[in-house]
Amino acid sequence: MPIPNANEFWSALGAKSGPAGLTIEDTEPSDSSENVKVYRVADKDRVKEKEPIVKIVFEGAMPKRALLDSRNCCVVEAETEMFVWVGSKSRASQRNLAMQVARKLVDYNKHPTYTTITRVVEKGETILFKEKFFDFPDMLSIS
Repeated sequence: MPIPNANEFWSALGAKSGPAGLTIEDTEPSDSSENVKVYRVADKDRVKEKEPIVKIVFEGAMPKRALLDSRNCCVVEAETEMFVWVGSKSRASQRNLAMQVARKLVDYNKHPTYTTITRVVEKGETILFKEKFFDFPDMLSIS
């Protein structure tokens, strides 16, 4: 359904005109999906000598749930949200490092000041976290 022009919009609300300088664009919403990055924070004792402890494992529209491993922590970076997912078998050092990585990413990638960092524990994931993934259990696909 097309968006009505500004005069039709304001008259439908019972006003003669809207606030000065306020316009309604006659465009359709964009189809672009949110870009999501997933960083794996591994335990330094479980990685090979030259393998990085923090590694980007996904970049794109919607990652798969399989990227989340109980032995690790993951930082899920979205445009205005940052999640630190804590695997049930992860170590305290990984959890601390994952939170530090998330804080650094907010600054380094110049996220807005209102970007939130949310800690999410395995099997206690929030809807906002689950919706970032393509195939998270207990989520209905919306099309």
